[in-house]
Amino acid sequence: MTPVEALERIADLLMRGRAPAHRQQAFRRAAREISRVPESELVFLADQGRLKELPGVGDTTAAVISEALAERRRNTCKSFSSTRRIPGRRRARHCARA
Repeated sequence: MTPVEALERIADLLMRGRAPAHRQQAFRRAAREISRVPESELVFLADQGRLKELPGVGDTTAAVISEALAERRRNTCKSFSSTRRIPGRRRARHCARA
């Protein structure tokens, strides 16, 4: 699940649970803002602990974005490691951190 999908999913769940409108809007606003940012930049900002520098991103939404990125990284590494190993090739750098 992408970070945008994760934020939108939480906003939908908040709506179903009849959470205050401002909470739903916060997640939708964060999803809209980060949808304009390339994923590579999101990864960089997450690694630096700087996601909250993006407009509309606070503590909670930054944690959701970080978790979604980490999950995507883990899934990428799982599929990468399940493919046949090429002799002489090292594991991808981002998989070493996952």
